[in-house]
Amino acid sequence: MAGLVVASPARAAPSCDGARVKADRQSLWVKREGAGRATIVFESGNGNDSTVWQALLEPARAMGASTFIYDRAGLGQSAARQGGYDIRREVRALRKALDVCGVSSPVILVAHSYGGVMALLTASQDRRVKGLVLLDALVPETFTDEEIAATLAEVRPQYAEVRKEVPELAASIIPLMEAMPETAHHVRPIRRRKGFPVIDIVAGKAEYTRPAARDVHFTGHAAFVARDPARTLMLAEKSGHKVMFDQPDLVLAAIKTLLGTLELDR
Repeated sequence: MAGLVVASPARAAPSCDGARVKADRQSLWVKREGAGRATIVFESGNGNDSTVWQALLEPARAMGASTFIYDRAGLGQSAARQGGYDIRREVRALRKALDVCGVSSPVILVAHSYGGVMALLTASQDRRVKGLVLLDALVPETFTDEEIAATLAEVRPQYAEVRKEVPELAASIIPLMEAMPETAHHVRPIRRRKGFPVIDIVAGKAEYTRPAARDVHFTGHAAFVARDPARTLMLAEKSGHKVMFDQPDLVLAAIKTLLGTLELDR
């Protein structure tokens, strides 16, 4: 598989303790904390920065793992994006940031919403990644041409207001939205590793502006999980879209389960 990574030293450089690092043309804010055999890497959704993970970090480290959070280019404490939007550049920047910060195998990626396709593409290229926890995430089976077209038709009328009210955020999220057809082109052919563990948590109380979107979401996730017996579907019955806020214990339980599979592989 392409993108085999030579392990870097396990100890994180001091510059990775809440500071920016250079990562494939981008200047990304990163923070690595703790020590352990595995590293939990958190990937946020579109428009969100790493602050959404704060409640999970200390409990995850208490399981004997280190944690790694970062802000994608143009979000949070990272610098504005250099160049046009391309999910492949986003993945390269994440992988470079992990290199710079000395993150070696094994890695468990915890990803929310749009972060799901980021995580899947990263896992297909980087052998450090040994498992995924997806939180009401975007997966190829939900990323249909029809859904992309409907979503863009829904959000484009909002662009002018977003540019006026939050121009820095607009500069980050609007190019991502407009790149969705191209992103789908890169994500759909992802080479999936058979037997690669994924815990796919779907929110039971997420809100949808279109009834058809809910159907696509649930049937798509069912199809995604059915492709490999190593994938597990979990319903977060009490949760809206941001599962890490509404049911953090469920997320932590999923992380603990994957850490357990790493122990079995020792």
